Amino acid sequence: ATMHLEIGEIFFSQGKFESAINEYKQAQKSFENLKNPKKNINALQLLGKAYSKWGNYDGAYLYLNQALEVAKKNKLSKEMDNISLNIEKVKTNLSHFQKSQTEFAQQKEKETQEQLQSKEKMISALAAEKEMSLEKIEELSTERQNFAMKMKIKQQEIRGKEGELKW
Repeated sequence: ATMHLEIGEIFFSQGKFESAINEYKQAQKSFENLKNPKKNINALQLLGKAYSKWGNYDGAYLYLNQALEVAKKNKLSKEMDNISLNIEKVKTNLSHFQKSQTEFAQQKEKETQEQLQSKEKMISALAAEKEMSLEKIEELSTERQNFAMKMKIKQQEIRGKEGELKW
């Protein structure tokens, strides 16, 4: 059982929390079966610590509360105080985590709004550009119609002069 705690400590120090948790669970079961409350409490606290570092605060609470129950049942006041401090640390970590999640969500929302505004400006600019293009096409069309009309008038004038010459 002690070997599992030591292996768990190695994994924990390497940031391999899931592996540390597996080792701590094996140690905790052994200490529970051996009816060794102090070592059982230690293993439960290590589980709580590993879950907290891993970001699983529900798991941390679960194991720390189990440790607290074992300490109360065995009237281990020093351990109860220590466990209570660890529970407070988990609450603080959870509070910081929730705050950072809230700040992250707010930042993401701000970025999304900025992107949306940017795209709306782009759409407005494209719509204005389209409107100007349509006006230009209409203007060119009008100019072409005027040019065509002038050409017809010129042709009629030329035909009219040709007719005068024949008389």
